[in-house]
Amino acid sequence: MDQGQGDTDQTSGRRRIGRGWLLRVSIALIVAPLIVAVVAVLAILDREISAPHWIEQRLEQSGSQMMSGGSVEIGQVWLTLGRDLHLRARVENAQIRDGDHQTIAVLPVAETLISPRGLVLKQEVLVQEVVLRGAQIGLLRSADGSVEVSFQSNGPRAGAADSWVDLLDMVDQLLEEPALEALETVRAEGVIVNYSDLRSARSYTVDGGTISLDLRGGVVSLRGEFALLSGRPFVTTVDMSYDSPKGRRAATLGLTVANGIAADLAAQVPVLGWMSVVDAPINASIRASVQDDAQLGPMFASFEIQDGVIQPTPESRPIPIRNARSYLSYDPQSSTVRFDRVTADTSWGGFTATGRAYLRDWNDAGWPQSFEGQFEARDIGIAIEDVYDAPRVIDSAAADMRLRLSPFQIDIGQFNIAAGEQVLNGDGTITADQDGWGVALDVTSDAFDAMTLMPFWPETLKTPARNWFADNMTALDVRDLTLGLRMGGAEDMRIGGSTWVEYSQFRPNPQMPYIDKVSGFVSLLNNRLGIELDQGQSASPQGGVIDIAGSTMVMPDITMHEPRAEFGLKTQSTLTAALAYLDLPQWQFLTKAGRPVTLADGRAVGDFQIAMPFMKGMQPSAVEYQGSAVVRDLRSDQIVPNKTITAAQVSVEFDRETLAISGPVKLGAVPMTVQWSRAIGPDAPTVSFLNGTAVVSELFLDEFNIGLPPGSISGETEAQISLRLENGEAPEFIATSDLQGAGIRIDALNWSKSPQTAGDFEISGSLGPIPQIDRISLLAPGLNLSGSIALGEGGVLERASFDRLQSGRWLDGSVALTGRGVGRPAAIEVASGTIDLRQIDLSGSNDGGAPLSVSLDRVIIAQGIELTQFDGEFDSRGGFSGDFSGYLNGQAAVRGRVDPHNGGSRLRLIGSDGGAVAMAAGLLPNASGEDFELTLTPVGEAGVYDGTLTVKNLQVREAPALAELLNAVSVVGLLQQLSGQGLMFVDVLAEFRLTPDQIIVAQSSAAGPGLGISLDGIYTLATKEMDFQGVLSPLYLLNGIGSVLTRKGEGLIGFNFTLSGTKDALQVGVNPLSALTPGMFREIFRRPPPDLSE
Repeated sequence: MDQGQGDTDQTSGRRRIGRGWLLRVSIALIVAPLIVAVVAVLAILDREISAPHWIEQRLEQSGSQMMSGGSVEIGQVWLTLGRDLHLRARVENAQIRDGDHQTIAVLPVAETLISPRGLVLKQEVLVQEVVLRGAQIGLLRSADGSVEVSFQSNGPRAGAADSWVDLLDMVDQLLEEPALEALETVRAEGVIVNYSDLRSARSYTVDGGTISLDLRGGVVSLRGEFALLSGRPFVTTVDMSYDSPKGRRAATLGLTVANGIAADLAAQVPVLGWMSVVDAPINASIRASVQDDAQLGPMFASFEIQDGVIQPTPESRPIPIRNARSYLSYDPQSSTVRFDRVTADTSWGGFTATGRAYLRDWNDAGWPQSFEGQFEARDIGIAIEDVYDAPRVIDSAAADMRLRLSPFQIDIGQFNIAAGEQVLNGDGTITADQDGWGVALDVTSDAFDAMTLMPFWPETLKTPARNWFADNMTALDVRDLTLGLRMGGAEDMRIGGSTWVEYSQFRPNPQMPYIDKVSGFVSLLNNRLGIELDQGQSASPQGGVIDIAGSTMVMPDITMHEPRAEFGLKTQSTLTAALAYLDLPQWQFLTKAGRPVTLADGRAVGDFQIAMPFMKGMQPSAVEYQGSAVVRDLRSDQIVPNKTITAAQVSVEFDRETLAISGPVKLGAVPMTVQWSRAIGPDAPTVSFLNGTAVVSELFLDEFNIGLPPGSISGETEAQISLRLENGEAPEFIATSDLQGAGIRIDALNWSKSPQTAGDFEISGSLGPIPQIDRISLLAPGLNLSGSIALGEGGVLERASFDRLQSGRWLDGSVALTGRGVGRPAAIEVASGTIDLRQIDLSGSNDGGAPLSVSLDRVIIAQGIELTQFDGEFDSRGGFSGDFSGYLNGQAAVRGRVDPHNGGSRLRLIGSDGGAVAMAAGLLPNASGEDFELTLTPVGEAGVYDGTLTVKNLQVREAPALAELLNAVSVVGLLQQLSGQGLMFVDVLAEFRLTPDQIIVAQSSAAGPGLGISLDGIYTLATKEMDFQGVLSPLYLLNGIGSVLTRKGEGLIGFNFTLSGTKDALQVGVNPLSALTPGMFREIFRRPPPDLSE
C-alpha cells in the first residue's frame, strides 16, 4: 500500500468521487417513484409490481437533473411492499451518461430497501439497504500512484483520487451525506473489476466479486471477496476488509490472498516489493491501519509461498522454492520492516531467519527503490536434489545487505557464516540482467578448518578435483583467508584468493605417503591454484621423514575435467628415505633395477618436478617427472659389488628414462670422479654404467687386488674408467690412461718408465670377487705389449699372456707370465719372437729371480750371427743363468749356457761340428769338424762381449780366401789338397771382441799337419768388410817346431799376409821376404794386433 505521505495536499486538483453521484442517482431512481406510488401499493403487500411508464419517465428526469448535464435512462422499475411496511424497489438496465453523452455506468440490477421511519417520522425517503448486481468497476493506478475509477469496461473515468487511502477517505465522506443517514448496508454482487496498474505494468480481472458495506454500530465496515483471473491454472481469491469509525479518517485494513502470485502481491504492496522477483503461488494475510492524518500506520503480514522460483529476469536461471513462510511487521514512520520469522524450504535447502529491512530511495509515486536489511539465519540445511544424499547443515549466517529491484542487485555489505566453530566473513554483490545471474563474492576468515566444508562439495559432482580432495586431503587449517568468486552471464565461474594453511595433511595420490605438518601459502587466480609450502614433511616407507619445505604445487586450471597438477618438490632427507620414495609402487625404480632402497647411505637434498592429472585410476605412465638432488656423505657397498663407495657430495639427476649420479667419490680408497647412469622405466634394461676418472697408484692396485710386484708403480696418474654393471654379474670395466705422472717398472722385462714420460695404457675386464683382465695394452717408450691377465684368489697373478710384447729393441715376441705366489716373481715364458742380445741387459738381480722359459724364433747375437729355433730355460736368481739350444743362423745345431759374470751374463756356445758352425757363420763355404766352443763374456757396454773360440779337427775345403792365400805363396800341393779332400786343422783358437758393429780379432790361429795360420784384425758386420793380417806357415807339422818363438799357429818359416775387402771382392797381400825372416822377427813386417784392453 502507499504510505500516503502528502496525499491531502494533492486532492484539490482531481475530480472528486465524494459527490457520490452514482449512489445518489441510484437512490433517486428508486426513491422518486415511491412518493407517487406509496398509497397505491398499500393494499398490495409482498407483491412485486411493475411501475407505470410515467414513473420511469419521472425517474429519468430526476436522475438527469442530479447528473448536472448528464442523463439517465431506465429500462424497467419494480416495486415490492413487505408486510413490515418496508418498501423495496428494483431497477433494471439503468444507464448513466455524462454531459458528453458517454455511458459511464450500467446498472443491470439495483435494489433498495426504504426505511419506514424516514417516511413516517421525517417525511423523507431514507434508504436503509442497497443491493447492486452485475456492476462493473474499472480501476487504473497510474505510475505516480494516483487512482482512477470507472464503472464500465473501457469506459470514461468516473472519478479519481491521489491514492488508495484517499479513495477510501472519499467513501467515508460520501457516507456522511444526509440522504444516506439511514443507510445501513450496501452490497454489490457479481461485481466485475478490471484493474490496470501502470506502475507495475500489470492488469487483473476480478469476476463474480462481492462487496459489502456495513455502516451499523458507528463503524464503516467494508468487505470484499473476489476471484482473481490471472491466466494461471489456478484461481486467486482475495478477501479485503476496511473498518473505520464514522467521522474519522483512521481505519484498519485487511487483505487475505489465497493462491495468489507473489510477484503480483509485491507489485501492489511496497513493503513486499522485494518479493517481486518471486514467481510462486502465495497465501498472504496483511493487516494495516490508517491514522486520522491519513498516514499509514503499522502493518503486519504473514505469507506462505509454495512451489515457485526466484527469477529476477527471464534470462536468469530460476532458483526453485518448495515452501517459504514469513511473519513480518512494518513501521511506516521509520520505513522499517521487521521479519520476526522467515522459513524457507527450497530444492537447494532450507533455513530459518530473522531480521529487519529499511525501505529506501522513495520515488515520486511513493514507492521504495531499494531495501536495506540485516538478517540472521539459523538451522541452515543445504539439500540440493540429486546433489546431496542428506542435508548439509550450517549453524548460522548473518548478513547486511541492500536490494535494488531495477536493475536487480543485492549488495552484501558484510556476511558471516558459522559451521560449528568455523566462521567465514565476506561481502559481495549479486545481480540479474539480460545476461543472467552475476555473482561477485569476497570471503575472508581469520582461521577455520577447511575440511569441515568438504561435505558441502557435492559428491554427485564427481570431478577429479573433488575426488582428489576427498581421497587425499585429511586436514586443512586455514588462516588469513581471502577468497573471491566472480560469475556472470556466459562467462565461466572464476575463483581467486589466497590463504595461509597450517597443520594440514594431504598426499599427492593414494599410492603415496601423506605429507603432514604442512604450512604454506595458497593462491587461486584465474582458475590457477598454487601452493607454496613453508614447511611440511612426509614419512617415507623406509629411512625416516622427508622434509619438503619450499615445495610447490600448481594446478593450472582447476575447472578442467581432469585437472593437471604440477609439483615442484624440494626435499631433505636421508638417502634411504629418498630412494624408498622413488621405489613407491607406482614407480619402483629400484625394484625394477634389482636394487634395494638401502643401496646407499647419506643425506639427500632434492629438487623434483612431478606432473600428473587428477583422475580416477590414474596409471603410472600418466605421471611425468624429472629431478635432481645433491647427496652428501654418501656411502655404499652395493653399487659396485665388493667395493665401498664414499663421497662428500655427489649430484643425482633423473627423469622418466634415466637415473644418473655424478661427482667425486672414492671407490674403496681410490679417488675417482664418476658419473653413474642407468635406464629406468618398465621396459628398461637392468644394466647401468659408471664412467669416471680415477687416480691410479700403488693404492689403486691394492684396492682392486691387482697383484703386481711391489714397486711396479710409483707416483700417480689419472685413468678414465668405464664400468658396465649388470644385476647378478661381475661388473665389466675398461680403463685408459696416458700414464703421465706415474712411474712404472716391470722387473721381469727389465723395463721402467719415469713419471715424466707419457704412455698409452688400456685395460679391460671384470671386477668380481676375483678380478679378471681380459685385455691389457701398454705403449710407452721401450715397451709395447698387449694381452690378458688372469688373477687368482686375493688378486694374485695366475697368468699374464701377451700375444705381442716389445721391450726396447731387444725383445719382440709372445710372452706369458705365470704367477708363483705372493712375493715371488712370476715365471716368464717367451713362446715366439726375437731377442737381440746386442740390446739386452742381462745383469739380473739377486732378490729371488724368476724362471724364464724361452722358445724363440731367433736370438740375434751380432750382425749376421743369430740363433734360430731357440729353446732355453733360465733363472735370474743370483744373476741370469740357464741352458739353451738352437741353430746358428738356422743351420748348425748348437747348445749353450748363460751364467752370471761380473754383473752381467756370460754366453757359452757348444757344438759337435765346428765346420758346420763355421759354414753357418759364413766363415767357410765348406768345412767339417768336431767339437766347437764359443764363449762370450760381457765387458760392461750393452752388446759388447769378449769372446773365445775353439774348434777341434776342422777340415776346410774350397775356401776362397784361403785358396787365394795359398796361390799367392805358390803352395801348389796345399792348394790341390784344399780343392780335394780339404785341409785339416787340428786346433782352431781365437780371441776377439764382439760389438754390435764389429768383430775385433785380437789373435787367432789354426794349426794342422800341412798348414798353420795366425790371424788378427777387424771384421765389420754391416758391410762384411774384413781388414785382417796374419802368417801362413806351410808344412806346419815340421815348421811348427819353432812356434815356441812365434805366435800360436805360426811356424819358424811363414809368410805374412793381409786380407781386406769383402768376400766377393777379396784383396790378398803376401810378403815373400817374410818367409826368410825368423818368426821371432816377423813383427817388423806387420802392424800390432788389436788391443782388447783399450
